[in-house]
Order: sequence, then structure tokens, then C-alpha cells
Amino acid sequence: MLEDLRVAVMARTRFAKSILDAGWSSLVTRLTHKAASTSREVVLVEPACTSKTCAGCGIVWEHLSLSDRWIPCACGVSLDRDHNAAINILKCGLGQSPWASSSPLGGLAQEAAWL
Repeated sequence: MLEDLRVAVMARTRFAKSILDAGWSSLVTRLTHKAASTSREVVLVEPACTSKTCAGCGIVWEHLSLSDRWIPCACGVSLDRDHNAAINILKCGLGQSPWASSSPLGGLAQEAAWL
């Protein structure tokens, strides 16, 4: 599962050189072809708010800046922003609401404690 990033739009930001150097489109194309050759599927997930939505309760932190790396939520979840986004991308790719789980992290609480 990957975020369906709009590379052309992102290339117009202050991070343009880094984004274009990364070859994101080539990576997605190669992964898609490799997945198809092994009867697998690459799922692209809408990237909106994946790093700003708490993976535990679903609250959206609208005013986070790129320098805010940790999301401490009132529900008890405290994750690095990238790890939080990865959990949300996985849940969306599996067709779940980002906060549809009986446990705050969908069974990942112990793993998160070790990061």
C-alpha cells in the first residue's frame, strides 16, 4: 500500500528538487509491474490527512507543521508522525476507517512502544 501522491503538484513546492530526484513515479510503476507478475496488487491510498489523523481515535490535528514529529493524543496514542501515517495508510488500504479498531492501534500497541 502506498500513498497516491500527486508528484506534479508536489514538484511546485519548495521541496521540488528532492521530490523529483526521488523518482516516486518510477518506483510506483516498477512496484505495480512486479506485483502484477506475482499476482499481487499495489493499492494506492488517498494521502489526505494520513499523518495528521490519530491512528487510535481518528481525531484530525489540523494545525500540525512539518516540524511536528510526534502526535501525542488524548486517547493515549503517542506515535512518530510517519509511523502514525503508515498505520493509517495500511488501514485505508485494507478498506477500514483509520480509527476502526477495538484497540487504539489495531494490535500494534506493543510494537509502537519499542520504536
